[in-house]
Amino acid sequence: MEEIIANVENGIKNLPIRAAENIRMETARILQRAALPKNLTRKESRALRELRQDDSIVILAADKGNATVVMESTD
Repeated sequence: MEEIIANVENGIKNLPIRAAENIRMETARILQRAALPKNLTRKESRALRELRQDDSIVILAADKGNATVVMESTD
């Protein structure tokens, strides 16, 4: 995140103050909502790779909550 903020600051240094402040606020909002990547074990990563290669199933994010849905492609 620090690198992103530094790059944004570098990119907006020549903009008018109001435009630069709007970009800072939007950048902060986006970074606050960003989800950190989850650390998976090797076993979990291998299992996920194998599931993704299986054409008979579909892996989707659930409509609500922080969940994953695995279902048959025909459904």
